[in-house]
Amino acid sequence: FGLVLLLGHSFVLHLARKPTSGRTTFQGAGHGLLDPVEQPKGNDEVLTYFSSPGGWEDDPDAEEKARRRQALYKLAGAYARTFAAAAEDPAASGVNDLELAQYRREVDHAIALRDAVRLHSGDAVDMKQFEPAMRRLIDTYIKADETEVISHLDDISLIDLVASKGAEAEGALSQAMKGRRENVAEAIENNVRRVITDETPVNPKFYERMSELLTDLVKKRRDDAIAYAEYLKRIAELVRAVKAGHGGAYPATMNTPGRKALYDNLDRDEDRAQAVDQVVRETAQTGWRGNRMKERMLRRKLAEALEDDETVDRIIEIIRTHDEY
Repeated sequence: FGLVLLLGHSFVLHLARKPTSGRTTFQGAGHGLLDPVEQPKGNDEVLTYFSSPGGWEDDPDAEEKARRRQALYKLAGAYARTFAAAAEDPAASGVNDLELAQYRREVDHAIALRDAVRLHSGDAVDMKQFEPAMRRLIDTYIKADETEVISHLDDISLIDLVASKGAEAEGALSQAMKGRRENVAEAIENNVRRVITDETPVNPKFYERMSELLTDLVKKRRDDAIAYAEYLKRIAELVRAVKAGHGGAYPATMNTPGRKALYDNLDRDEDRAQAVDQVVRETAQTGWRGNRMKERMLRRKLAEALEDDETVDRIIEIIRTHDEY
């Protein structure tokens, strides 16, 4: 597994050629899908075609690229299922051992390309999948000594792994790795950006700060205003905070995710956050979400504790995402 770089140009060029073998359906589909990729159809060109190296928020073609990715994912999955059927009964499928081996290589490449695009774009945002994938990327592109394979540390998280390498990670990168290093950074950034976007309703103010920090960090990296080792350290700190869903010091009374979200979104005013928390816990009835009467009662009580309808609306939307309320 890895980014498209691990595949080299061969698979992209292979799929972009006119199909000549018996697997014409999928090779033909691959040709149609990858033919528009700009020459030389290398790593940067493929990722730019399917993903948004600068972040999808500023990419005017983001929706079209999302459709391309879905087509790629469906194609790779269908290709793999067809291979599985052929491998189960090669004789009935009319393929010999040599053809089956070549078929397997093509499917492996297709799945690797799919996974690379998923990771770079942020589509593979599930952190349980994201962290092992990033460990493999870091192991590949931020090389340890030949005697040390850092991805063997299966019990260490992505955050700890990146942070622990520090200056060693920077020193282990040769100049020839710079372009590859860029792709790894883009993959991390797109995935973190996706998590921030998905989790913003839970704590808008906090994730707004995280988004600003990420934007600043990305700009510094692109402007070469920060050493790569320092970038890795800071991105690790950012990912740790994003995963936690809160950051910084909180008063002792702000001891649940919901209370911390209220505190962050009420100007970090402990008294107001406590008052709103108490109102919600005393007023919100079982099943209030989606129940107009129960929600209206809650809204009326919140209006007594808050200064305006806009703030009430914001707080209602926040507590709606927290199961503790």
